[in-house]
Amino acid sequence: MIHLVCEPDELEVLHGGLEPLAFRASPDEVEGQDRILDRGQRRQQLEELEDDPDVREYLTSTLSGFGYRVISAGDAAEALCAFDSGGSVDALVTDMVMPGVNGFQATRTISKDAATQHIPVILCTTKSQQTDKVWGMRQGAREYLVKPINPKELLAKIGA
Repeated sequence: MIHLVCEPDELEVLHGGLEPLAFRASPDEVEGQDRILDRGQRRQQLEELEDDPDVREYLTSTLSGFGYRVISAGDAAEALCAFDSGGSVDALVTDMVMPGVNGFQATRTISKDAATQHIPVILCTTKSQQTDKVWGMRQGAREYLVKPINPKELLAKIGA
């Protein structure tokens, strides 16, 4: 399961002003897709954490289109409950700026807990400063993507 968390003010940046599904890449467009989603294994389950419903729908639709099982959460507390309930999580893709628990805090919580520290965390954000990236990696993120998110790049990071 992968958690996706993105900022509410990033919809315009993420979609470049187009309709949410206009950017969706097809599986044929993603180089190395079989590496990203091993078809001989169970389907990877991703949990998406996004407080903006339009961005959440975009990410859910994009990732589902590539064969991932996606569970959506509207805030970090809701997403973290999935870990507490013993759900199988393959990775977390998280935004940084959200009301309540932010992406840094969610990343730190997941990466410091012995039961969840094996779960890779991918931060997706408009924050492009090197200090933000360094801080995110120090909190336990394995990857860091600056928005607008390219679906090919996100899928490659998920498969890394």
